[in-house]
Amino acid sequence: MSKERWHAIKWNVRAVNSARDAPKVPKTHPEYDRLWKMRPLLDALLQACQRVMKPGRVVSLDEAMVKCKGLFFLDNVLFSCTWL
Repeated sequence: MSKERWHAIKWNVRAVNSARDAPKVPKTHPEYDRLWKMRPLLDALLQACQRVMKPGRVVSLDEAMVKCKGLFFLDNVLFSCTWL
């Protein structure tokens, strides 16, 4: 998607009325929702996904689906290899 197209979409899509639905807590507060403008859209999307997705008894996760902040020690080893 081009930058101009993204700006056109962002300019024309409004999920909330900024004056009416503005957050009541300051930005420095821990409970401040950084996605408050998109929250109604995200909530509707979540409800639609929950209506459609009915997982069975067995649910599997791939390692790429889980965010990990750990360090992988082989990155430095593989980076320094000249034979790869």
